[in-house]
Amino acid sequence: MVILQGNPKHEIVAEAERFEADCIYVGATKFDNKFERFLLGSVSSAITARAHCSVEVIRPNYYLS
Repeated sequence: MVILQGNPKHEIVAEAERFEADCIYVGATKFDNKFERFLLGSVSSAITARAHCSVEVIRPNYYLS
């Protein structure tokens, strides 16, 4: 287990590069409103855009309904 401090959008990608990971698995969260999403941003989207490996985004069941 690795515990890091910092912005998860950057730290997760950097740690995956250090480990030479083939894939990153990350969970997605549904925001209640657009302001919340704007303020917090989408970590899973940022990781997908920055990663140099495959990224699998796992969505909770409420995305399916």
